[in-house]
Parts: sequence; C-alpha cells; structure tokens
Amino acid sequence: MRSDALHRLAVLLCLLSLAGCYDGDPSDFREAVVVGREGVTALAIDGEVPVLEVGATLRLHAMATTDAGTADLSGEASWRSSNPAAVVVDRNGVITAVGNGSADITAELAQFRDTVTVQASDAVLTAITVSGDAAVDECGTGDYTASGHYDDGTDRDITSLVQWSVTDATVARMSTLATERQRLLSLQAGSTGVLATRGGVVSPAFMVTVADNLDAIDVTPDTLADIPIDADRQFTATGTWGAVSGDITRNTTWSVASVDPDDTVATILNGDSGAGLLTAREGGDGTVTGACGGQQDSVPITVVYLDSLAITNARPVTVVRGGTVLLVLEGTYSDGSVLALNERATWSTTVGSGVTVSNIAGTRGLVTAGTTTGVWTVTATVEGLSASVSVQVTN
Repeated sequence: MRSDALHRLAVLLCLLSLAGCYDGDPSDFREAVVVGREGVTALAIDGEVPVLEVGATLRLHAMATTDAGTADLSGEASWRSSNPAAVVVDRNGVITAVGNGSADITAELAQFRDTVTVQASDAVLTAITVSGDAAVDECGTGDYTASGHYDDGTDRDITSLVQWSVTDATVARMSTLATERQRLLSLQAGSTGVLATRGGVVSPAFMVTVADNLDAIDVTPDTLADIPIDADRQFTATGTWGAVSGDITRNTTWSVASVDPDDTVATILNGDSGAGLLTAREGGDGTVTGACGGQQDSVPITVVYLDSLAITNARPVTVVRGGTVLLVLEGTYSDGSVLALNERATWSTTVGSGVTVSNIAGTRGLVTAGTTTGVWTVTATVEGLSASVSVQVTN
C-alpha cells in the first residue's frame, strides 16, 4: 500500500515545474493539475441516491467547492464501485444497477473524495402513485412526489427517477431543470393531470386544479435606457394574487413586437433557462410583453444602432520597441450615447506590420510593438463600422 499523503504531496510538488519529475500514475498527476487550476477545497457527490432497479442507470455528479463557488467536475474525477457485481460506474459518474445488492460509489479528485451507498434491487416496478399539490395558484407552482410499488411488496420514493408530464400542456407544464423536474408551473386557470413514468409503467393522472385568481402581472424594468444592438437585458414578471405577490418569470410567456413589422428589434427567451432575457437585434422601436393567466403587461423598448466609431487616444500614438499601448475605442449610438467598445471590437493590423494587437478577452486593443521602428496602422471593427489609427514604434 502506498502512503496517500506522501504520494499526493509528491504529485502536488511536481506542479511547481511541469518537467518530467513525476513517474507515477498519470491520472493522479492530471487530477492534481485540475485541483490546482480550479482551486478545489472540497468534493461531494450531489443528490440523493435511491434504490435502483436492475438495468436502471443514474447520473451522479462530483461537485467541487472551489475558490469561485461550485463546479461540476464529474468528468475529471476518478470513479469506482466497491461491488461491481451489484452496481457499476463509468468514468463520468453514470451508475448502472446490474445485480441485487449494494455498493459504495466513490468519487476521487487528487486528495479529495466522497462516497455514497447505492442499493440495487431486482424487484420489478409494477405501479407508480403520484401525490402533491392538488390546488395551485394561477401562474403559480406545485410540487409532486412519485412512489414506486414493486413486486416484492416494497414501496420506494422514485421522485428523482421518473419522467414527469402533464395531460393538458395549455394549463401547466413541468419544469425542465434537472434539480426540480417534479415541479409544476401553471399557465392559466383549468385542470390537468400530473403523470410519472418509468420503464413503461405510467401512474394514474394526479388531478390538479389551477385557480382563476391571478389579478395582475407587472413586467420590470418598465423604464430603461436605450438598448444597443447585441446587448442583453433581463426582464422579470411579478404576479399578484390579492395581497400576495411573487416572481412568475418562468410561468410567463414572453414576446417582442416591433413597431415596423419588417424589423426584428429583439428576441426574448421563454422556458426555464433564461426566461425573460432579451437580446437586441437591430435598431428600432418595439414592445416587450409578458403574459400569463389571461393577464399581461407591456414595456416599450428602443434599440439604438452604432452611428460612428473613434479611437480616442491622444495623437500621435507612440510606443517604444517591445512596449505596449492600450488603444481606447468608443462608439457613438443613434441616441447620442457613447460606450466603450474595446471588448466588442475585432482588432487588426496590416500584413507585415511591426506591431500586434490583442483580440483576447480582457485585453482587446492592446498593441505590442516589435523590434522594428516605423509607423503602422491598427483598425477596430464593430457592426460593419471601422476606425483606424497610426501607431509609431520608436527607439
């Protein structure tokens, strides 16, 4: 048996120079590199692991706590099963129940690890029962659980294993987010059934009544500065039910109408990922509308276009051989506003130029001089408009 502590220390010391100082398991070195790069401080296998039927699969996630928050490093971790005769796991954390019994599933990344126990059963699923919220506010939410009934007489919570659906998608829909697929989002008054399906077994419909009680919807922001082309703006929707209000952004149906029907001033997202996120497409006026449960609210928008570009550095722009200078690009829009556009521009120089210019995010417009003196042209281009400046390289 190797000493893990000394082994890991040797690996981490090798990171100080990526020369060939390490002759151990290459996967250990790779994992140590990942830990150092991501700033990992802890590792945990995410989510509850229910009993799996033989033949069933489930994706586990190795979630790392890092300097920047959390990160899914499932594909970087090493996975193993203590009992492959019962449960096997692949390199990405996907487990498969293959025989009756239990297994400890471990995810390991350098010196960090976590283990969960998975029970595999050859009992056959014979029925599913859904329970949860039978009454839901209009444009509100409901949550549901699924109980699996097996031929060995056991009942299990299989909420995270089933596929969820509704019988009337005009009344409500189920969330598409992996962490809340059992959540219903209502769209209008009426009734619908909630269904849970697994392996060809379908539950009876659990009937849900959506009340006719949404009083108003309020879209915000209702006033905002003009939006430049390609810029994003997040809109939210708040529903009011009597004295109660709440966020209904994901329940809301979002749309954009242009004043000129030949224009598409903007597009806006619907659904669970990015609902209400507007992206400006072309100059013009339009209206953003959020609608749910027979209520709606609209907000006027103006998308402004880029009228002119200018590199604003004092002239002459000079830089010593081997030195750098940051060019500053500003754009004037159709409403008179002026914005810094370094990061939106494509920068270029003439062929054979004695300078280079960065197109790397965070340093766009940074000119680096070579070893040859002379005068060279640098150009910035945004939305079909260009601005150029002469840069002189001196001794």
